[in-house]
Amino acid sequence: MPGESSTSSVSASSLQQVSDPGPSSSNSPVIDPPVSSSTSPGAQPSSSSGPSFVVDPPVSSSYSPGGNSSSSSGPSFVVDPPVSSSQSPSSNSPTTSSSSSPSESSSSSSSESSCTSGSCNITSIEKDKDITGITCEITFTAKGTCLGYVQWSATGADPSSGSGATFTTKWATVGDKTVSAMCQGGDNALAATVKVVAIDKIIVAGSDPENSGPVTVKLGMSVDLMAKRTPVPANGPWPEGQPTWEIVDPPNPFARGRLLPSTGGRITFVPDSEGTWTIKAKCCDSEDTIVINAEAGCGWITNVSADNCFERVDSGAGTESIPMNVLGKRGVNANEKVTLTVELKDGGVSNKVTWNGATQDGSNPLKATIPIGDSVLKKIIVKYDGEDCREIHVWPVWAQSRSR
Repeated sequence: MPGESSTSSVSASSLQQVSDPGPSSSNSPVIDPPVSSSTSPGAQPSSSSGPSFVVDPPVSSSYSPGGNSSSSSGPSFVVDPPVSSSQSPSSNSPTTSSSSSPSESSSSSSSESSCTSGSCNITSIEKDKDITGITCEITFTAKGTCLGYVQWSATGADPSSGSGATFTTKWATVGDKTVSAMCQGGDNALAATVKVVAIDKIIVAGSDPENSGPVTVKLGMSVDLMAKRTPVPANGPWPEGQPTWEIVDPPNPFARGRLLPSTGGRITFVPDSEGTWTIKAKCCDSEDTIVINAEAGCGWITNVSADNCFERVDSGAGTESIPMNVLGKRGVNANEKVTLTVELKDGGVSNKVTWNGATQDGSNPLKATIPIGDSVLKKIIVKYDGEDCREIHVWPVWAQSRSR
């Protein structure tokens, strides 16, 4: 009906027009601002059969900002921008919130951004080690200000130059090496030194003259080895954790041996199998090896037998604490003797066998005799290469037979 008004929604950018069916004091339409601080675009005005109509904006919980003045083919009008928490409701021009104000700028500027080559200053140089091995890297660090302008140089190193606060390099030759750090412009410069070392050779520790192998040791015995350093002093300090030691060639797949760490580039080696061993020492890219021949020693002796006896008790231990006992039979001949014979495993050397308490055979060192004409206990020691291996107790006994 002509006196009734109809309503419709319009988009946020559409005009909001209000006209009364009755007389008005103004020919210009009245525009209401958005009801809330947020509106949803997309509403369109609807038509009416009367001469005028009213459009109210829809209420919404979301809004895309951007209220602007607009034009229309009808009378002039004004559109107020949406009210938000970052602008005054009475303002007719849009404003931005404090969280995104363009007048604010980042305050996190690096001190280096104001550096120039003239402001570079080196106060000291630090290094991650005092001693290094050939081709092992070492890092130098400059301390001070504006260190992006530091230039490094190191004669004979790889690399030989660099820039910035840190410099990592290495050398392939031994000796005292120097690294220089200089600010661009050349006014401020410092230097640091480092010693580069390598393995000269492995020797038996304390040997005089030096014994660099092959070295012969008894099975189960130990040998102290030392890696000599170059440059001098040969027994000087090494880089931390250097040199490293390893068994690279045992005499058989089941041999293990033991490497007992010591200090000052030394190691103690204990073989657990007879045969040839190869021991290696390594410091960075320098290394050396030494050959150890482990002899069985007492292990070469497999058995000791006795003739002219009617009883033998063999412990098999071959030590002083558990000796082998032989009962020697004494007959009517007071000059009767017991002969003892050593048996060796293959590879044993007969002339390394010696006897204590018995008379060794001049033509066969594996044999020795013991007189049993008296009733005195005889204690015999069998040696191999000077090492006590077997203790034998010979007990004279009497035996007499009669015939009828």
